[in-house]
Amino acid sequence: MLTLCFMALKNIKRYRIRSAVTISAIALSVAVSILVDALIAGISEQSTRNLLDFESGDLTIHAKGYSDKADELPTDLTIDRETKERISDALADEGIRHVPRYLTGAEFIHYDEESGLDVYTTAILVATDAEADGTTFRTASSVTDGSWLKENDDGIVVGSALADRLGLALGSIVTISCKSGHGFQETWDIVVKGIATTGNPTVNSKMAFISYDVLDPILVLDGAVTEIAIATGTNSGMDDGTKKDVERLIGQDDEVEILSWQESNEDVVAIMNSKKGTSYIMLFFLFLIASAGITNTMLMAVMERGKENAMLRAMGFSRKAVCRLFVLEGTVSGVIGSAVGIAIAALVNYPISHYGIDLSSLIPEGVEIGYRISLAMYSAWNAGSFVGIPLIAILLSALFAYIPSRKAGKEEIAELLRRG
Repeated sequence: MLTLCFMALKNIKRYRIRSAVTISAIALSVAVSILVDALIAGISEQSTRNLLDFESGDLTIHAKGYSDKADELPTDLTIDRETKERISDALADEGIRHVPRYLTGAEFIHYDEESGLDVYTTAILVATDAEADGTTFRTASSVTDGSWLKENDDGIVVGSALADRLGLALGSIVTISCKSGHGFQETWDIVVKGIATTGNPTVNSKMAFISYDVLDPILVLDGAVTEIAIATGTNSGMDDGTKKDVERLIGQDDEVEILSWQESNEDVVAIMNSKKGTSYIMLFFLFLIASAGITNTMLMAVMERGKENAMLRAMGFSRKAVCRLFVLEGTVSGVIGSAVGIAIAALVNYPISHYGIDLSSLIPEGVEIGYRISLAMYSAWNAGSFVGIPLIAILLSALFAYIPSRKAGKEEIAELLRRG
């Protein structure tokens, strides 16, 4: 066996051009497959992180039945002041970061002095506890122009894409119109004090933030909120055990329901999974193409060496020994090509995972593509792909060296010499 290993290495060294082509095909296939998988994993992780950092808590507490109409942002299904304070006190005693918020659909109107026309759009108005929001979400730290809200601060922070759509800048006056807690339409003017540019396109294009203390008397909310968002800081959602712990903590309450981030964002999760599934199908076909390249180079490497096969058998090597020799050559080529592919993938993946790929020139701000990413796309380090894909490449190299060499082994020496 050692003799065959030595001969396999010598053959790889002897047929330099053919070996270089084979190893290059394997390395390129492995590197591209690993990088595509790293991008898919990175986009999925980034999308989940942006959802939890800017839009949804790991857990969210709503009034009973709110989740069934969540898309409509119902304002008649709220958590009253007493229940809100009881739950907030219980969570605060355990050091659990949370923020009560009131979300409602609103009309935003801004007079454009250049055109002399009113610019109109609809968006989500989020009334929040300014301080608690800063410890639960990252929106406060994403304000790129102006400043974040303060308690009783009569101002509004808008998403960057929403600001562009309305033509808003710091100090602009925007008119807001929405229904009050008693069903009456309320309209008022407010100044823009901050513009937030987050990694979440939904927040950038569809959300504006106001201090709850300011909105409460305008809409006569009487301290009621539509949700209490809870964050754990893990950016991966809370498990069922933690959810049950919160349920025990706040006690049995038939008036509220506790939902995980997956339950609160079923539509978003479904879209993300669909996009992820489509990406993995693309990766599968990409790997098939790469496999075809490996197969072709290995078949050519074996089939073109019919005379060498015949000479080895004429010298006394058995059919099995010759077959093993070619399989060893294929395996060694696969190992070298995979090692080179891993190195290339790691070198390329490092800057992408740290600095990302700028999407601003490809995707206009505020345009949603299914994932919660907008500014840059980052890859991830997926250990499974760095191990699994090279192993598959090595197995394919060995397999497609074995098949033609086994077939050639069944032919007579004279036939191999004649065919060359």
